Amino acid sequence: MRYSLLFLLLFIGLPQSFGQLKQRLADGHFELMEYAKCVDMYDELAQKCISGSKKGDWNNVRKAAESHYHLFEMPEANELYESLHSKNQLSEEDRIHYIQSLRYLMKYGKSHEVIRESAALFPANPYFRRMLAGIETFDHLYADSSFYRLHPARINSGEGDFGAAYYKQSIVYASKAINPGFLTPAYGWDNDFYLNLLQSHFNADSSLQDGQLLRHQFLSKAHDGPVSFNQDATEMVITRNLIGKKKNGQNIVVLALYFSQWENGEWSELEAFEFNDKTYNVGHGVFDESGQYLYFVSEAPGGQGGADIYLSQRLGKGWGAPKNLGPLVNTERDELFPFVQKEMLYFSNKHLL
Repeated sequence: MRYSLLFLLLFIGLPQSFGQLKQRLADGHFELMEYAKCVDMYDELAQKCISGSKKGDWNNVRKAAESHYHLFEMPEANELYESLHSKNQLSEEDRIHYIQSLRYLMKYGKSHEVIRESAALFPANPYFRRMLAGIETFDHLYADSSFYRLHPARINSGEGDFGAAYYKQSIVYASKAINPGFLTPAYGWDNDFYLNLLQSHFNADSSLQDGQLLRHQFLSKAHDGPVSFNQDATEMVITRNLIGKKKNGQNIVVLALYFSQWENGEWSELEAFEFNDKTYNVGHGVFDESGQYLYFVSEAPGGQGGADIYLSQRLGKGWGAPKNLGPLVNTERDELFPFVQKEMLYFSNKHLL
């Protein structure tokens, strides 16, 4: 009888132990931004809360939503944010992701409702203020849409293809479409291949040929790209990974910039940008048309918020101290992928209309 009772107690305790283990595993992956590894666990943990279990934790619903959001699984993320919204559990940051998921799914009417509600709840939040002001001019985005037709290029893989840069009679771009070797590990964020550089040459009619992996000396087992070139294609600047400071006993990887020159028919060894930092991202470098200025993105402390665009002037063989382009360009969110043409700066913003 005593052994039967002991077995019964162990059996009863097993589900609780497994639940605690699952929670610890999910939280560990989430802390390291390994969303593909924790999203299923959080989905299961979130359902306990949504179903009304007393042991449910709304933080698990939040983390499940955020994991799907970062994996661009917007229908799943939106459904979870709806659950948080219905129970008045949305944080200020949750509301930003909720709005973006609604807009991604083209639920603009609902997104406008949440924008108005969020601006009333958090009047000091500049994102909500900007989005609220943009509602009145939202329809203007479609004003000239009838003048243009967009057609997908044949190089698109559906696996993330971006950062195209002109290089002689081709473009070079970053993509996750190709695994350069069977020993290359998957990227924990989305369990996909790491970024590599592909090159696609132009046909006579300006269409693009299939992209080919650049098996250059810079090919690594981490992210390579995007890349940019100066006007005569004799200098390149590439965004790559840099091992940063440890977090929870594991190395944290950040973005960093590196330069190379075309010399004697080949690219020289990479030289690190002197303003790389192991504590934050520096990347997306691009030369101006004179080659004397470098625009890039950085999360350096003291900026406007998130990733800002900076400018550095060439000084001999090096670069001058970076200057933040200030609030006329940068916002409290992320500015990314600068591009310069005819003295005009173009860039993307992660969260604007």
